[in-house]
Amino acid sequence: MANGGNGRARITIVGDYVCPFCYLEEPDLARAREEFGDGVEVDWRAYELRPDPIPALDPDGEYLHRVWSASVYPMARSLGMTLRLPPVQPRGAARPLKRPSSPARGIASTRCTTRSSGRFSRRAAT
Repeated sequence: MANGGNGRARITIVGDYVCPFCYLEEPDLARAREEFGDGVEVDWRAYELRPDPIPALDPDGEYLHRVWSASVYPMARSLGMTLRLPPVQPRGAARPLKRPSSPARGIASTRCTTRSSGRFSRRAAT
Protein backbone atom coordinates (compact mmCIF):
# COMPACT_ATOMS: atom_id res chain seq x y z
CA MET A 1 0.00 0.00 0.00
CA ALA A 2 1.34 3.41 -0.90
CA ASN A 3 0.23 6.97 -0.33
CA GLY A 4 1.11 9.48 -3.03
CA GLY A 5 0.91 12.40 -0.59
CA ASN A 6 -2.73 13.05 -1.45
CA GLY A 7 -4.24 11.41 1.63
CA ARG A 8 -5.36 8.36 -0.36
CA ALA A 9 -3.94 4.90 0.05
CA ARG A 10 -3.22 2.88 -3.05
CA ILE A 11 -3.32 -0.91 -2.91
CA THR A 12 -1.52 -2.40 -5.88
CA ILE A 13 -2.33 -6.03 -6.56
CA VAL A 14 -0.27 -8.03 -9.00
CA GLY A 15 -2.10 -11.24 -9.82
CA ASP A 16 -3.45 -13.60 -12.43
CA TYR A 17 -7.18 -13.20 -13.05
CA VAL A 18 -7.53 -16.98 -13.43
CA CYS A 19 -5.86 -17.62 -10.04
CA PRO A 20 -8.52 -18.48 -7.44
CA PHE A 21 -6.25 -17.41 -4.58
CA CYS A 22 -6.04 -13.89 -6.06
CA TYR A 23 -9.83 -13.78 -6.45
CA LEU A 24 -10.34 -14.88 -2.83
CA GLU A 25 -8.85 -11.55 -1.70
CA GLU A 26 -11.87 -9.66 -3.07
CA PRO A 27 -13.81 -9.66 0.26
CA ASP A 28 -10.86 -8.00 2.05
CA LEU A 29 -10.57 -5.42 -0.71
CA ALA A 30 -14.31 -4.76 -0.59
CA ARG A 31 -14.06 -4.18 3.18
CA ALA A 32 -11.17 -1.74 2.65
CA ARG A 33 -13.18 0.16 0.02
CA GLU A 34 -16.23 0.15 2.29
CA GLU A 35 -14.31 1.30 5.36
CA PHE A 36 -12.16 3.95 3.67
CA GLY A 37 -14.35 4.92 0.69
CA ASP A 38 -12.51 7.36 -1.55
CA GLY A 39 -9.51 7.15 0.77
CA VAL A 40 -8.38 3.91 -0.88
CA GLU A 41 -7.66 3.12 -4.50
CA VAL A 42 -7.21 -0.45 -5.74
CA ASP A 43 -4.87 -0.83 -8.69
CA TRP A 44 -5.02 -4.27 -10.37
CA ARG A 45 -1.97 -5.33 -12.40
CA ALA A 46 -2.04 -8.41 -14.62
CA TYR A 47 0.59 -11.05 -14.06
CA GLU A 48 0.19 -14.32 -15.91
CA LEU A 49 1.42 -17.14 -13.67
CA ARG A 50 1.83 -19.62 -16.54
CA PRO A 51 2.67 -17.65 -19.70
CA ASP A 52 3.48 -19.44 -22.95
CA PRO A 53 5.33 -21.73 -23.35
CA ILE A 54 4.62 -23.01 -19.83
CA PRO A 55 1.76 -25.50 -20.23
CA ALA A 56 -1.59 -24.65 -18.68
CA LEU A 57 -2.73 -27.04 -15.97
CA ASP A 58 -5.10 -29.84 -16.93
CA PRO A 59 -8.54 -28.98 -15.44
CA ASP A 60 -9.29 -32.71 -15.20
CA GLY A 61 -5.92 -33.51 -13.64
CA GLU A 62 -5.40 -34.71 -10.09
CA TYR A 63 -3.35 -31.64 -9.05
CA LEU A 64 -6.07 -29.02 -9.59
CA HIS A 65 -8.77 -31.18 -8.02
CA ARG A 66 -6.56 -31.82 -4.98
CA VAL A 67 -5.63 -28.12 -4.54
CA TRP A 68 -9.20 -26.93 -4.99
CA SER A 69 -10.57 -29.55 -2.58
CA ALA A 70 -7.90 -28.97 0.08
CA SER A 71 -7.53 -25.18 -0.18
CA VAL A 72 -9.72 -23.21 -2.59
CA TYR A 73 -13.13 -24.61 -1.63
CA PRO A 74 -12.56 -24.38 2.16
CA MET A 75 -11.17 -20.83 1.89
CA ALA A 76 -14.09 -19.76 -0.31
CA ARG A 77 -16.63 -21.25 2.12
CA SER A 78 -15.00 -19.46 5.06
CA LEU A 79 -15.38 -16.18 3.15
CA GLY A 80 -18.98 -16.87 2.12
CA MET A 81 -17.97 -17.20 -1.53
CA THR A 82 -18.87 -19.86 -4.09
CA LEU A 83 -16.13 -20.79 -6.54
CA ARG A 84 -16.09 -23.63 -9.04
CA LEU A 85 -13.12 -25.18 -10.76
CA PRO A 86 -13.46 -24.04 -14.39
CA PRO A 87 -13.63 -26.75 -17.08
CA VAL A 88 -10.78 -25.05 -18.99
CA GLN A 89 -7.57 -23.29 -17.98
CA PRO A 90 -7.52 -20.11 -20.08
CA ARG A 91 -4.47 -18.09 -20.88
CA GLY A 92 -4.42 -14.52 -19.61
CA ALA A 93 -5.67 -11.87 -22.00
CA ALA A 94 -2.81 -9.51 -21.22
CA ARG A 95 0.86 -10.14 -21.66
CA PRO A 96 2.68 -10.48 -18.35
CA LEU A 97 4.39 -7.44 -16.90
CA LYS A 98 8.02 -7.14 -17.79
CA ARG A 99 10.14 -8.01 -14.78
CA PRO A 100 12.64 -5.34 -13.82
CA SER A 101 16.33 -6.18 -13.70
CA SER A 102 16.35 -5.56 -9.95
CA PRO A 103 13.56 -6.60 -7.54
CA ALA A 104 13.88 -3.21 -5.86
CA ARG A 105 13.03 -1.41 -9.10
CA GLY A 106 9.37 -2.29 -9.49
CA ILE A 107 6.24 -3.95 -8.21
CA ALA A 108 6.29 -6.42 -11.11
CA SER A 109 9.01 -8.27 -9.24
CA THR A 110 6.43 -9.74 -6.87
CA ARG A 111 3.59 -12.13 -7.45
CA CYS A 112 0.49 -13.14 -5.58
CA THR A 113 0.83 -15.99 -3.15
CA THR A 114 -1.37 -16.83 -0.22
CA ARG A 115 -1.14 -18.41 3.17
CA SER A 116 -3.87 -20.63 4.57
CA SER A 117 -5.53 -17.57 6.12
CA GLY A 118 -6.37 -16.27 2.65
CA ARG A 119 -4.30 -13.11 3.17
CA PHE A 120 -1.78 -11.92 0.59
CA SER A 121 1.88 -12.43 1.13
CA ARG A 122 4.54 -11.37 -1.32
CA ARG A 123 7.64 -13.14 -2.49
CA ALA A 124 10.23 -12.29 -5.08
CA ALA A 125 9.41 -13.62 -8.52
CA THR A 126 11.72 -16.30 -9.79
